[in-house]
Amino acid sequence: MFNKNNKIKLPIIFPENDNYYSKEKSYILHILEPEPEGELGGADTHVLNLCKEQKKNSKYVPIVLINQNKSYTNMLKEAKIAYIDGTILKHKKLDLIRYAKNIPEKLHISCIHSHQYDANYITYLLHKIYKKTWGKIPVLMTCHGWIENTVKNIIKTKLDFFTYNISKALITVCKKDYVRLKKHVKNKGIYCIPNGVCSRTSILLSNQDIKNMFNLPLNAKIITFVGRLSQEKRIDLYLKACKEVSKKYDNVIFVVAGSGSEERRLKELASALKIKNQTYFLGFVKQIECIYEITDIMVLASDTETTPRTILEAMSFNKCVVATCVGGVPDIIESGKNGILVNKGSYIDISKAIIQLLKNTELRMKIGEKAKNTVNEKFTISIMERNIEKTYDSIINNLYV
Repeated sequence: MFNKNNKIKLPIIFPENDNYYSKEKSYILHILEPEPEGELGGADTHVLNLCKEQKKNSKYVPIVLINQNKSYTNMLKEAKIAYIDGTILKHKKLDLIRYAKNIPEKLHISCIHSHQYDANYITYLLHKIYKKTWGKIPVLMTCHGWIENTVKNIIKTKLDFFTYNISKALITVCKKDYVRLKKHVKNKGIYCIPNGVCSRTSILLSNQDIKNMFNLPLNAKIITFVGRLSQEKRIDLYLKACKEVSKKYDNVIFVVAGSGSEERRLKELASALKIKNQTYFLGFVKQIECIYEITDIMVLASDTETTPRTILEAMSFNKCVVATCVGGVPDIIESGKNGILVNKGSYIDISKAIIQLLKNTELRMKIGEKAKNTVNEKFTISIMERNIEKTYDSIINNLYV
């Protein structure tokens, strides 16, 4: 066992007044580079919720190594998840690697679970530079999807694939990416484990209270986008679809819950489309379950996705989702039954689907109920955690090929 008083280069932060980490268990080190301050990505939420579930139900004890985003460390603290604080070395990956050298001597790590792009680069370098310590720990990498809309992102994906050389196994979160990995990556265990979401949170506030909290009109129908405001999410298409909807409905508002690099441009677009007064940019919302609770229709207009957590979360709240038919979305939504699928890149198709659902409340409610059932049957955090634990067992016991 480790001694909590040991001092190493990077501080290991343990939850206060919590005896969980004194138990004799095997440790899983999650390596993650969260999105920048003020943002939250799918992989970030994935790791946080996975660690919570592991702490409740797994024989493996989760610890997280992160290298940016102080707000995320606060989330780990609130969840009472131990973490290695690399945020003191933000944007200094080589220093992070240097100061992380002795961590395997202080913690018994059974497996490294690395999560995408920069985290994989860090894991690769630790493995190659410190072969006698880090290099002896089996590595599992989860591929949370690849964004390849620019030359820079294409290069990042190629580097990401290169890091897979040190892994014993790979997890992908949708069937389409599983097929790609099977084609291009050999001699690895490859597993398809879709994202899972937590059980619906009880909302203590009424819908009226929630709307008042966010200064939203009390009687309007609410069409919502939730996620990072980044280019591949195509919030511009969502706003253009909203413009079409506004031509037919006065008593509808459009909510954008999230932050990111596209925020200014999207606000300018809303003004140019003359829907500024109907569109509410809420920024990053910590209590996102409140937004799902008051939403009537959820929209995802992305050009690329894997198994989007936001639509699963909305579906768990009995909400009807309109989503582009990309990545792993068709693995979740059967169009017309538990959601509506539309063509990628078509704001007209999105607007038609929204209008159809606004016209037909009974259909919207029926689809929402089936959406909730789909999540409960296939996409819970407990199902995901159990399958990931089986993967840990396989690679630790060399049964991965």
